Amino acid sequence: MILKKIILFIVCLPLMVAWAQDYPKGYFRSPLDIPLLLSGSFGELRSNHFHTGLDIKTNGVEGLKIYACAEGVLSRIKISHWGYGKVLYINHPNGYTTVYAHLSKFNSRLEKFVKEKQYELESEEIDITLSDSTFVFRKGEVIAYSGNTGSSGGPHLHFEIRETQSEKALNPLLFGFNISDNLSPDLYHIKIYPLKNGWVNAQKNPLVYKLIRAEGKYNLQNNTKIKAYGNIGLAIHGNDLFNATQNKCGIYSIEMYVNDTLYYKQVMDKIDFAYNRYINSHMDYIEFNENKNSYHKSFIDGNNPLEIYPVKKNAGIIHVNGNKNYKIKYLVRDVYNNLSKCEFEIIPEEVTLTEKNTDCENYFEFNKENQFKTELIEVNIPMYGIYNNYCFQYKKIAPQAGMCAAIHYLHNYNTPVQEYFQIKIKIDSTVSEKLYPQVCAVYINKKGKINAEGGYCENGYITFKSRAWGKYSAMIDTVAPFITPLNINEGKNMKPTPKAEFSIGDNLSGIKSYKAYINGKWILSHYNVKKGKLSINFIEEKIPEGKHQLDIILTDERNNVTNYKVNFEL
Repeated sequence: MILKKIILFIVCLPLMVAWAQDYPKGYFRSPLDIPLLLSGSFGELRSNHFHTGLDIKTNGVEGLKIYACAEGVLSRIKISHWGYGKVLYINHPNGYTTVYAHLSKFNSRLEKFVKEKQYELESEEIDITLSDSTFVFRKGEVIAYSGNTGSSGGPHLHFEIRETQSEKALNPLLFGFNISDNLSPDLYHIKIYPLKNGWVNAQKNPLVYKLIRAEGKYNLQNNTKIKAYGNIGLAIHGNDLFNATQNKCGIYSIEMYVNDTLYYKQVMDKIDFAYNRYINSHMDYIEFNENKNSYHKSFIDGNNPLEIYPVKKNAGIIHVNGNKNYKIKYLVRDVYNNLSKCEFEIIPEEVTLTEKNTDCENYFEFNKENQFKTELIEVNIPMYGIYNNYCFQYKKIAPQAGMCAAIHYLHNYNTPVQEYFQIKIKIDSTVSEKLYPQVCAVYINKKGKINAEGGYCENGYITFKSRAWGKYSAMIDTVAPFITPLNINEGKNMKPTPKAEFSIGDNLSGIKSYKAYINGKWILSHYNVKKGKLSINFIEEKIPEGKHQLDIILTDERNNVTNYKVNFEL
């Protein structure tokens, strides 16, 4: 009866919740049976994305029971080395989907199903979409156990609620979960940006002003006077707090008033994954990239289609002129309507200085395709691949030892890019064509660390895609991956410790695939990318007693191969 009811709702009913402001309270139970304490909230500023769920603490341990928040049908199972790690998606009859990520393992029924799929596909990583009712869960049924898989930095549960039809992520705190919070957001700084034809304190550089809380509201430290003229933009730096935890979380809503007129408003109710990377336009990218400071800009770049701005008068840009002061007021709230207020004034001061006219050889515009080309490099940016118009900068640097191309410094590290763009770099003429398959594009980050970017070689150039400005070159990878046994050797009896462990890795391009075989048959192995360890549990994989041969094949991204063989007993 439950099964028929769930299928009827999911298949036959239209989406019931699109853009609804009143979300059902009490429909979803907690996914855990311990008090809900958060280490991360919805809409929090992260690297290249808004946080699309809640990070729920699990007392610093793995293995806590995870419960279905409501009756529903399992729609997707995924296991990945990165991202969400082990994750489940459950569709519910009311038009929502709940997501449970970074799991350590699934319940026994799911574990059996997943293992059968892994052996069928001969892959540890899987992504299965279920279109039928293979798994139907009751509200409160144990579906999995908490963990630390994927890109998780510590044991916790990442929990989401999405609209099933649109797949947009919704703020779970709007659904009435029992979380204690009577603390208003903390505000730290105001930042002012002189935009085109704008000045702040007769300067063209952004200025930061510290905020001090007094008598229930925030003011500029020492009541500092801000003088400006022309077009300016503002940003506010702050975080939210919850009771019983010290973690700094994301802000729910920000309103900016100019002379009592609502000029700008942002609300973290819903996030479209298709637009999630536009966070790089929303926030002060340099502040986050350099200092991990969460500055929310209150003005909107030319290429920013985010749907979180119900009010954006003049794109949030303030035009300061005349002889009357501009009263600025910020109202910053959390989901529970705890409010922080910030007030200050901007004093118009006409500037007679003129902006410098700098010749720009390579002017990039966000709403056009852009290209930079020399004999040594070609860069092609798609339309809307960047957020604003700017003068593209380029510098050629001598290669480091081991590189087979010059280093090309594209623009600068602190300017974000939205879309993947194509780069074509000329390699040294001394590199023979038979080595082309081993040539790998590389990115050199701000700290000098080299990361492989892949690519393919043709006619003396390596072509690849990326979406970050910075330094690029190329290297040759002819070294196969390494594998070091940690607890197994030739002829060893593994019965007392029936789990073989290995340290594995690669010198440059990275491991593309790993496969393990016992007596010629594929066996499931587990790769912990964060620790660089590969493991095989002989008991879980039902290897019988006796003598066996284990073969492991590692292949890197340039197709260099390592074969490891060892005989053992059980």
